[in-house]
Order: sequence, then C-alpha cells, then structure tokens
Amino acid sequence: MPLLRLIITCLFFLASGCTLVDNYNAKSHEQLTNLMIEHSQFITNFTTINEQLDLEEVKKEDRTMRENFDKAIAYAQSLGDSWRVNNLWLLKGIYNDDYFQLIDQNRNFNYQQSELYREQNTLAWKIAINGECSRPASLCSPGN
Repeated sequence: MPLLRLIITCLFFLASGCTLVDNYNAKSHEQLTNLMIEHSQFITNFTTINEQLDLEEVKKEDRTMRENFDKAIAYAQSLGDSWRVNNLWLLKGIYNDDYFQLIDQNRNFNYQQSELYREQNTLAWKIAINGECSRPASLCSPGN
C-alpha cells in the first residue's frame, strides 16, 4: 500500500510540473522545505525499539504539523494556485498515513518502518520541492 501511495503521488507531482500556472514563490519553497524537515523529524521522534508510545507527545507534534500544513495550504490558496494547494493536500495525506499508522499500532515505529517511511516521504517531498524550483523565475535549481 505505501508503494502504491508513492506512485500515485509521484504521478500527480509530475503532471503538476507539466502545467506551471504561476512563478516560483520563495515562501512556498520555504514552507515545503520546513514541512519536509518536520515530517522527517516526526518519524524520527517516534522511532525506538520496544518503547511505549507517548500519545500526548504524538498529539502535540501532530497539532503543530497540522497547523503548519494549514498555513501552507492557506497561503497557496491566497496565491490562487490550485496546483500548489493540491500538492500540499497530497503531502498532508502522506503525513496522515504515517500519523495514523503510529496511532493504530499504538507503539513507536521500529527502525525498519522508520527507514522505509523516511525514504518514501523524502522522495515525495523532493518531487514537490523540485516542482516549485521548476517554475519560471525560480531562485533554486530542480534536484538541489
């Protein structure tokens, strides 16, 4: 299932890169980069062997992640850019999958899960960031 999710996400990001509707936006790029780091840190923070899940800490970090996603989505909406908005909703869906996996299993991620999720998530985030860098007037280069 995670592989299918990744493939669908990648296809959407690739399609969105083919139809650039707006110029590069530094704030959007910064938000994507920060959300990527926070998502990876969320997984890291809840990765241990045989340690009890701290549900209150999970909820606290989740609240912060959701607030940051909501801010990024609201900003993309204020730009009138449906591609940015759709990409953020897809990325939020990937985060939701990780969050609900953690909650459903009621224990921290093990190291194998953590590595797999981080690897898949990093690919999706980099595709989104490269999409932003591919826009006209970009200050960054795709792939960097």
